[in-house]
Amino acid sequence: MNRRARRAAGRKSKKASRGAETSASSAAAFCSEAFTQLKAGRLLDAQVSCQQALAIDPAHTDGLHLMGRLALETGQHDHAVEWLRRAMASAPRADLAGLLGKALQGLGRPEEALQAFDKAILLKPDDPWNWKNLADLLFELKLVNEAQHAYRQVLELDPRDWDAACRIGYLHYLSGRLEDALSYFGRCDALRANHAPTLTMRAVFLLGLKRFEEAVSEGLRAHALDPSDAETCNTIGAALNELSRHAEALSWFDRALGLRAQFDVALYNKAVTLGKLRRLDEALALHDHLRANRGRESAVTDLNLADLLVNLGRREDALATLNLFIERKPNDIAALMLRAVCLRGLRQLEHSLADSRRAYALDPGNAGLCNNIGAVLHELGRHDEALPWFEMAIAREGGNVDALNNKAQAEYQLHRLFEAAATYARVMAIDPDNATATLGRAHLDLLGGNFQAGWAGREARWRVSGLTIVYPKFHQPMWLGQTDISGKTILIYADEGMGDAIQFARYVPIVASKGARVILAVHSALQPLLSGVEGVSQCIALCSPQAMPRFDTFCPLLSLPLAFATQLDTIPCQPYLPRPAEGRVRAFDDRLKPHDRLRVGLAWAGNPNHSNDVNRSLPLRMLAGMVDIDATFVSLQKDLRVGDKSILDQTRIIDLTAELSDFSETAALLSCLDLVISVDTSVAHLASAIGCPTWLLLPHTPDYRWLLDRNDSPWYPTLRLFRQTATRDWAQVLDWVRGELVARSASFRPR
Repeated sequence: MNRRARRAAGRKSKKASRGAETSASSAAAFCSEAFTQLKAGRLLDAQVSCQQALAIDPAHTDGLHLMGRLALETGQHDHAVEWLRRAMASAPRADLAGLLGKALQGLGRPEEALQAFDKAILLKPDDPWNWKNLADLLFELKLVNEAQHAYRQVLELDPRDWDAACRIGYLHYLSGRLEDALSYFGRCDALRANHAPTLTMRAVFLLGLKRFEEAVSEGLRAHALDPSDAETCNTIGAALNELSRHAEALSWFDRALGLRAQFDVALYNKAVTLGKLRRLDEALALHDHLRANRGRESAVTDLNLADLLVNLGRREDALATLNLFIERKPNDIAALMLRAVCLRGLRQLEHSLADSRRAYALDPGNAGLCNNIGAVLHELGRHDEALPWFEMAIAREGGNVDALNNKAQAEYQLHRLFEAAATYARVMAIDPDNATATLGRAHLDLLGGNFQAGWAGREARWRVSGLTIVYPKFHQPMWLGQTDISGKTILIYADEGMGDAIQFARYVPIVASKGARVILAVHSALQPLLSGVEGVSQCIALCSPQAMPRFDTFCPLLSLPLAFATQLDTIPCQPYLPRPAEGRVRAFDDRLKPHDRLRVGLAWAGNPNHSNDVNRSLPLRMLAGMVDIDATFVSLQKDLRVGDKSILDQTRIIDLTAELSDFSETAALLSCLDLVISVDTSVAHLASAIGCPTWLLLPHTPDYRWLLDRNDSPWYPTLRLFRQTATRDWAQVLDWVRGELVARSASFRPR
């Protein structure tokens, strides 16, 4: 090519380059115009501008993007997918992947939509919109754990996203984790104050958590904002019913029905309330009216009625309804499962097990049934049998955290502690916020003497749903040892059982020594005893948060070991309970005279509602063979089980429990004894705390506080532990105790 030809070619190349730049500039101008028209809602004009841009440059990314958006806006999801895929091929971008996912979702192609949303997150992981798209689709697909994780990512990136907080709260509600749900809806309330639906949901959660006064309060706030919502009226009525304010509850059910005449739950609740008010004819007439309206095979059947009765705690009525239903439909799996739940609540565990097995025979692939069978066997103390059922449930549904938690508890009872820890770790991998697993792992740590991790993990108890204990909520800050409380008033309240309150009251003088004024709130039966603990300025009976005296900060009794970073070698063991009144001690001593033989107090059963009662309590007949020893035996068993009274009357055990009106009276009686033999209940704590020699009968797997493989306790110097072996045979323990007691009796010297 000569010089003239090269110059001509150069001029032609520059001209082509300028043309390309002009074309690109023109396409961008048309796209910019299209964006403006789209924002103004002029979709047709926007489409024309996009087409002009693409006529100039068919691969123009913004033009393809806009055509996809326009198709999406007008519900043409198939066209949107085509345009957006072309745009992604031109220039992969997070916003394009997100819109593509939306279009695929609109076409009912969720798997492809999930892939598109994942791509968007991969391209731009710090954009909350990408995570929100993924979370919403997972929510729609009912993939609860995955949706919760995605919504948490949204909130980390955008803490003010009300919808994300609302959705994750609702997912916790569906999972039965009401405390967690309440926390997120509290966040919603902070983000959008005075929003009636938020307050209504909070009232529902509080109702489920048995925090009835708070449920009423939140419901009333919601009702003031939206008086037309029937659900709110019904929730207020249900909470008032639980507070035994039935006449008030009835008026709210009537309001709900005035707003929605065919509101079945409110109709049921009204019928129940009429029954509680002893307006039986009206209640029965309303039930008849419901049955006549709905028919036997309608969506609302006797099965639904039974379910409602179970939820209301009317298990006997529910059982009668279920018995009639199952007579008509003996192979109805849902009815058998519900009756099993009902029977379990009535402590008819063998019958509950039989119904669950019948249902399992009809539906062997049901993970929930496997879990239920295992749970009943676990409650019966048949942990070896329970474990395979939990494993079957997990095999059928790998992410079943309830079955995994139950499996860990069975492994705990079987002393497979490393396996239990691994199972709890599996739960935490699926659901890092799972409070049941956190609490279970904490008990493993405490049982093994790892107090640092154990006390901290035990704080998860506030978030565990379904516990019989109702933890109050205070507006004041919780004190856990980090701040100065000198000159402040601190509320220390008994957050669990009476034995726990006696054990951990030892910390109260230490709290007071920090210069704080201590208000101690305990069970009414403990008030006379613990009011005399050093450092207590005021001792009151447990009551609602609203009725508490004024205070600046608070700490639950069972959080005090955490506040003081208690280790095995730093447990406070100095005497802390006041001496019983001398007059009361003399009165009991006079009743027991002469003191010419060893005096032995006996307590053989704890609270029957305790979760481990089947393992820790024993019938009196098992102790009755011991009372032929040369000693004076005194009953410390305030509440007798069925059958114990007749056996007690046939023994020479002295029974003064009618005179034990509170624990200060019990302490006075204990002060007259030489030895107490007790199962793991509050009497053992009281006897040990006042320095009375105490022999504690422990099941093979004890409560965390008694540790493992030792016959003494760092909590109580005068306590001796008698543990079951792996055979779980009380007879072996009692033979051991009998031998020790014979020797103790022989060495007794009359006073």
